[in-house]
Amino acid sequence: AILEIDQLDIDALLRERSACNYATQYRPRVWTRESIASLRNGTCSPAPAMFRTEQKYSVIVRNNESWHYKQQHSDRPIYYHIPKCASSSVAKMLGKEPWNFDMSLAPNPNRRPIVASTHCGFTFIRHPIQRFISAYYTVNKYLWLNYAKDTDGHPSFLNNSYAKHEQYRFIHVLGEPQRFETYVEEMIEEPAKFGYPHPFRHTATQTFF
Repeated sequence: AILEIDQLDIDALLRERSACNYATQYRPRVWTRESIASLRNGTCSPAPAMFRTEQKYSVIVRNNESWHYKQQHSDRPIYYHIPKCASSSVAKMLGKEPWNFDMSLAPNPNRRPIVASTHCGFTFIRHPIQRFISAYYTVNKYLWLNYAKDTDGHPSFLNNSYAKHEQYRFIHVLGEPQRFETYVEEMIEEPAKFGYPHPFRHTATQTFF
C-alpha cells in the first residue's frame, strides 16, 4: 500500500468517485490496501468502526457527534477494537466493573464512516504475521459454521451453502498449504473483498480499523 499510494493521486480519485468524496475528517488517515482498493473500484466501503466505550458515549459516537464532545472536553475513553489483537479478552475485561464499557460495531449509513473521537483512545496491536495466521484460522472457523453437513452429520468444505462466498476462489480449494496460498493470492489481487465483509475482515490490515 505504501508503494501504491506514492503512484496515486488520491484527490483526483476522490473527485472521480464522487460517492467516496467524504469530508476531510472522514477520509482514512492511513490508506491501506483495503481502502485504496475500495476507492479504486468505487465501492467506497469504509472500515468497520469497532470500538468499546461507556454506553452513553457509545450512542454519541454512533451519531457522529463525538468530535464536538472532544472539542468541549466532554469526551470519554474509547478502546479501538482491532480483530485478533486480544480484542475479545480486552473487551470482556472492559465490560466489567468499574469500566462497564459497551461493545459497539457502529453502522455505516450511506457508507459514511463513523469517527470515534476522544482525547483518551487506546488499542492493542500484534505481530502482523502471527496475527494473520491466527485470523486465517478464525475466518475458516466462521466459514465452517455456514457449510452444509455431509452424510456423517458434520460440516464439510465440500458443501458450500452460503451463496455470497462463491466469489472467493480459495473457498473451493481443499487441503493446506494450497488453500492458504490461494487465500493470500486472492487477497493481494482483490483486497477490497477482504476488508469490510465478515469474517474476512479478521485478516484486514491493522491500520484499516
